[in-house]
Amino acid sequence: MRKESRLILALAALLLLPVFFLPLWSIGVVAPQYSDGLGMYIMIDDVVGHERHDIQNLNILNHYIGMQPIVPEEVPALDIMPWAVAFLIGFGLLAAVVGRRFMLYGWLGSFGVLGAAGMVEFYRWLYDYGHNLDPTAPIKIPGMTYQPPLIGTEQLLNMHASSWPSWGTLFITLSILLGGLVLWNEFRPIRFLQWKRDQKDRTEDRTVRTRPRSGQLPTAAAIVSLVALLGACGQAPQASAEAESYDQTRSVLAGHEDDYCGGTIGEIRFGGELVTTDGDTFRFLSTECMAGFVAENGIANGQVRSMKVVEYTHGSRLIDAREARFVRSEQHSSPSGLDILATDRELIAYNLRRFFGGDELSWDEVVELVRHEWDIR
Repeated sequence: MRKESRLILALAALLLLPVFFLPLWSIGVVAPQYSDGLGMYIMIDDVVGHERHDIQNLNILNHYIGMQPIVPEEVPALDIMPWAVAFLIGFGLLAAVVGRRFMLYGWLGSFGVLGAAGMVEFYRWLYDYGHNLDPTAPIKIPGMTYQPPLIGTEQLLNMHASSWPSWGTLFITLSILLGGLVLWNEFRPIRFLQWKRDQKDRTEDRTVRTRPRSGQLPTAAAIVSLVALLGACGQAPQASAEAESYDQTRSVLAGHEDDYCGGTIGEIRFGGELVTTDGDTFRFLSTECMAGFVAENGIANGQVRSMKVVEYTHGSRLIDAREARFVRSEQHSSPSGLDILATDRELIAYNLRRFFGGDELSWDEVVELVRHEWDIR
C-alpha cells in the first residue's frame, strides 16, 4: 500500500477508540404521563438512561403494558461488542504497519461482516423487546406490539417513540468511509497517475508544481469528511422538527384567551382553532369548547375557512377537526370535563379506545354531544 494509504488506514482504525466512551444509539419515548420524555443510550457494553432515573421509569411504564424490563446484563451483544471493536482497531493498525493490500481487504470485509451482524442483533433485540409481552400484564391490547423503530420515529399507542444513531455510530461511519477512501487511493486509474507524471515532465510552470501530490488529495478529502461528519453529530433533525411543530402550535394557542369557555389556554394538547371565511380567528382550550362555540353560534361549514384541533398523542400537531376521530374516555380527562381526545389515525383511535376505554365520535357527533351535555339551544 502507498504511504498515504497506510496513514489513512491507521487513522480509520484509531477513530474507533471513541466508540468505547460514546453512545452508539439513542432511543426516546414521549408518553402522556412523561411529557418531557424518557430515553436510553445504547453504549458499547451497557444501556443507560438519558437522565438518572429514566431506565427505572421506562421499566415501570413497560410493566403495565407487558414489555420486558431493560436489564443490560441479559443482552449478550453487550459482552461481545467491546471485543469486536478492539479486534477492528488492532487489525486496522496491523494492516497499516504491514502495508499489504490483502490485509486491507480483510479489514474492510471484517468491518462489513461485524457491522451487519451488529445491526441484525440490534434489530432482533428491538423486535423481542417490543413483541415478547407478558400475557398477565395489567393492560393488554390484542394484536398490539411496542417495537421501537430501528431508525426514525413511530407512534405506539399513545406513546411517540424515536430511535437515532448517536456519536459512537457516527465515528464508526467515518472509520468505514476512510477505509473506503484507502481502497479508492490504492486503485485510482493508471491513466490519471500517468497524466500527472507527464504534466510534471513537460513544464516547470508554478501552477503545475502546486497541483496536489498523490498523497494530498485523499488526505484533504479525509479532513473534509471528518469535519462534515463531526458537524453532523450535533444535529437532531427529528428533535428539531418536533420542537418547531411544538413552538408553532404554542404560538397559535398558548397564552390566548378561550373565546367560548373563558380562561387562558395553557396545555395545548387538547386545544383548537377556528378561522372563519371573514378572517376572524377563535381559539379554544379544548375540543368541546370549540364544539360549543360552533353549536351556540350556528356556524355552518360554508362559514369556516379552517377548523383544527391538536392531535392528542402527538401533543402539538394541528389536524382538521372535520376529518379527525375523537375518543371520549373517562380515564383521561380534558380541561373542559367531557374527556374528548382527538387523532387523525384509525389505529390510534382504536388503541386509545382499547387502552383508555370509551367511544369513538365524528366531529358532528362531538358537536351534538356538547349541545346535549351543556344544554345549548
